[in-house]
Amino acid sequence: MKELREILSGIDESEGPAALATVVDVQGSSYRLPGAKMLVFGDGSFVGTVSGGCVEADVLERAKRVLDTGAPEIFHYDTTGDESSVFSLNMGCKGVVRILLERVDSGSEYLGVFRKSVFDGIRGFVATKLGPGPQIERSYFDSEGRLTGGGGTDEVNGFVGSMAAEDHAARRPAAIILSGNEEYFVECASPPMHLLILGAGADAIPLADIAYRLGWRVTVADHRPAYANRDRFPYADGIIVCRPEEMAGKTRPGRETAAVVMSHNFEHDTVYLKALLDSDAGYIGALGPRVRTEEMLAKISDTGGCSLEDAPDRLHAPVGLDIGGADPETIAVSIVAEIQAAFKGRKGGFLKKREGRIYD
Repeated sequence: MKELREILSGIDESEGPAALATVVDVQGSSYRLPGAKMLVFGDGSFVGTVSGGCVEADVLERAKRVLDTGAPEIFHYDTTGDESSVFSLNMGCKGVVRILLERVDSGSEYLGVFRKSVFDGIRGFVATKLGPGPQIERSYFDSEGRLTGGGGTDEVNGFVGSMAAEDHAARRPAAIILSGNEEYFVECASPPMHLLILGAGADAIPLADIAYRLGWRVTVADHRPAYANRDRFPYADGIIVCRPEEMAGKTRPGRETAAVVMSHNFEHDTVYLKALLDSDAGYIGALGPRVRTEEMLAKISDTGGCSLEDAPDRLHAPVGLDIGGADPETIAVSIVAEIQAAFKGRKGGFLKKREGRIYD
């Protein structure tokens, strides 16, 4: 998401058109998945990547022609043969990657869909017809998968509707669909992850910083203005100074929100936890020992007793993956990693022990 934010900022700051490369299909192994983007400027500089560095040089050369002619191109790199090099690019991923290259500017309707998702938090969908023809044909859909622009087909419209209805943990960011003899590349422009940090202590600082570097939206809340301020959290999208009892009225955690309770004050954390359990937050993490969270749950419960086994699956306590984190920075890494795994429907184990493909 950070990469997409940089691409959008780059095209806005560009004095002229740029060439946008998008991975539209991958067969076999590849470093980047469908939807990955790279923006090439007229001077040859670029933002983003469509591979692990294998094909960028060739994409840069092709971008010059697209910028000159304005005609989009679709091309592929095939590394499934015995040789580890194709077109002298020294690729060894053993896969086939197709890339769409097109000329764009700051007024691009296509990039506007992603701009709304990144900066306004509004989800959208785009279906791109992959040729033939000198121009790109696209259909646009709102957050519910309803057609808002372009022609579309019954198959494409139905597929987008099914994508829109999928749960956040299983949602596909991009897919190829066939409609008759035509091929479409369908993308979901989802808002970035929203991390809500409840408590602005010293250990919240690296957590906010790491989330920012991932391109997540970050909100920090605390009742102490000396803690919750721009000097301590320069990259936070929002800083809320309020009592824990007022937090529910200041924020509206949704399914794409990961909230972490970490004020280190038992009474305050209990109030935070109750508000989050009553919200739609997709992930709730509680810092501290397991017994502490169970005591908070018992206080929240009408019956005076509630174990973590009885709590919703979205509650993670103690928060974080078991990586041996013992200082604010490594604990922050474990929390961010668990949030990523939870929203992707993964268990967070070693990849070498994963059965099957790394990517679904």
